[in-house]
Amino acid sequence: MLGLGNGDEVGGLSPAEPPSRPDQKSSSLISMTEEYVEVVRAVLAGEEHEGELFRTGRIALDRPPRAGMPIYLGALGPRMLSLAGRIADGVILDLMSPEQAGEAATAVRAAAHDAGRDPGSVQVLAVIHCCLSDDAALAAEAARAVVPRYALRPGADRLFGARLDEARGHARAGDHEAAARHVPQRVADRFVAHGDAVACSARVAEYRAAGIDLPVLFPMPVAGIWDLPLLINAFA
Repeated sequence: MLGLGNGDEVGGLSPAEPPSRPDQKSSSLISMTEEYVEVVRAVLAGEEHEGELFRTGRIALDRPPRAGMPIYLGALGPRMLSLAGRIADGVILDLMSPEQAGEAATAVRAAAHDAGRDPGSVQVLAVIHCCLSDDAALAAEAARAVVPRYALRPGADRLFGARLDEARGHARAGDHEAAARHVPQRVADRFVAHGDAVACSARVAEYRAAGIDLPVLFPMPVAGIWDLPLLINAFA
């Protein structure tokens, strides 16, 4: 699979001449992403593309991909979720609680249905940050430390359901420990699975019950240690 997204200023991508209004910017990014998917599909198929925003000739790839390479879109907002349902083979959700992910999955499938597609043909993935440890307190602390990584993103307060001004200020200053201390535990609990293997497995099950086709575990450090084998063995 190939994952695509439209990025944001924090992630390093914005239009060369950004529109003057937020709604114009959103529409511009959605249109750009929609046509970019067409470009990528044309390139992968060895075809040309000439559209309103992009133009490309045939490109010789060193290692041609298999036919029908599925394209997944990363999506958070309603317009990208709708676009994914209309044109993508799958959608990648992130930073969402099980409830939010379930609502997003419903929106994607509704858009697919409205576009005349089989809703079940659009696979819904959800990235689940995971802080695995038998020490519940350490795991909870690690979960709070995940939030400042994303606090500078546009719309973070709306997404997380809380004002994160203090955490954001410390994150901008590069003091990640202080930033984590100013994250309410309830914010981290919304989208980070943490605790022992039983607790983390139960949290993953909540995503499946909400309608997620494929939970994707994103291991995070606990007490500064990235113990990937521990996570792999716990869910093997």
